[in-house]
Amino acid sequence: MGGYSIAISSLKGGVGKTTLALNLGYALAKRGWRTVVVDADPQGGMTYALAGKGTTSGGLVSVPADLDESEVEKVIVRSKNKNFSIIPFGYASVEEVEKWSDTVKDGEFFSKLFSYLSGVFDIVMVDTPPGISGSTVGVLKAVDYVISPLQAEPMAARSVSKMLESIVELRKKGSKARLLAFVINMLAARDKNSLEVALSAWKALPPEVVLEVTIPKHPIFLEASRHGLPVALIGSKEKSSMVGVIFDQLAAIVEERVGLVEVYEHDRTVSLFD
Repeated sequence: MGGYSIAISSLKGGVGKTTLALNLGYALAKRGWRTVVVDADPQGGMTYALAGKGTTSGGLVSVPADLDESEVEKVIVRSKNKNFSIIPFGYASVEEVEKWSDTVKDGEFFSKLFSYLSGVFDIVMVDTPPGISGSTVGVLKAVDYVISPLQAEPMAARSVSKMLESIVELRKKGSKARLLAFVINMLAARDKNSLEVALSAWKALPPEVVLEVTIPKHPIFLEASRHGLPVALIGSKEKSSMVGVIFDQLAAIVEERVGLVEVYEHDRTVSLFD
């Protein structure tokens, strides 16, 4: 059985796509699935988080358009957890990024990339730039599923219908992408406005569209982002476990919805990358 590709995508920036991709990817790896998180966002944080860990050269942007498989292997950063790997975006000038984004927007590059990676990994998790253009379009034309973080603040809620419309339009043009779910992110449960966004989303859409599992607004995410690590590897065991269990719950939902069979493997690693 080949692996599945899942894009983490949103029309709005700053909604926690990278956090969701990294932590959900790691949760799936802990459960025994060979998982690679691909940073397709030129402004994404993974490349910079990994700087100084032997990963300052190469990345997705340096992989040739004809997709030489040996070049793909060169940019895969494998961690101490045997099931968890990352492909950072890499470093490029503004001009190089613009050229790359224009080249990959037709989806052919990502179709080839996902086809290859799905033969090596069970899950290919892709962090995309905000909006529906450039490399994000290319990813959504080639990916199997889409998970969209819904920031628990009023302005972000307006993007739900537009995200759904975008997926429908892309499917009409040949994309196989299916919405796996919206995940409410950065929820401040004691803030009336934040909680109202979640309640409104749950009321307007069924639970298979907007999950009941939510990601809280929590300082541990800032700490984890600073270190470029999943929250499961940050802070005290009690604190990281409390937040990390949320991603375990999300991983279980992903397993069920894409048809994976659970093979849980607990692996808490103190330092993920050399």
